[in-house]
Amino acid sequence: MEKIIELFEKKKKYIIIFAIGICLVHSLICIYKEISITETLLGFGISLGLFFIAWGMVFFVLGIQRINPFCNNKIFNFFCFFTLGFSLIVILYGILTDTILCITRQTSEINSLSLSPAPLGSIYGTIYLYRKNQNV
Repeated sequence: MEKIIELFEKKKKYIIIFAIGICLVHSLICIYKEISITETLLGFGISLGLFFIAWGMVFFVLGIQRINPFCNNKIFNFFCFFTLGFSLIVILYGILTDTILCITRQTSEINSLSLSPAPLGSIYGTIYLYRKNQNV
């Protein structure tokens, strides 16, 4: 798991660009499927906003776990790795949903929100808190 954390730390800007690219592709698919441009742009903005919301939620949840006197480092690291693993699974699902499934679905089944940025936010929040915990 340490290798995954190092990979995300080294490739931060590429991964964020990739997530924004997935959001843009999803938005273009929505426009192609004749969803209104305002709804598509609103979905794009909310999708990018979910990045920061997820980041803040991870800071809140793992931050409270970190200051819990009954939580030792092994339990905290487990929660960090669990959040990281779950977020990676959601990112893969989000990429699948935002691109491949979006192309094959009918217009009425497409959601203008993109799922990929939210788990990325939780990953970066987890990595920050994990590294901060290792330096304590």
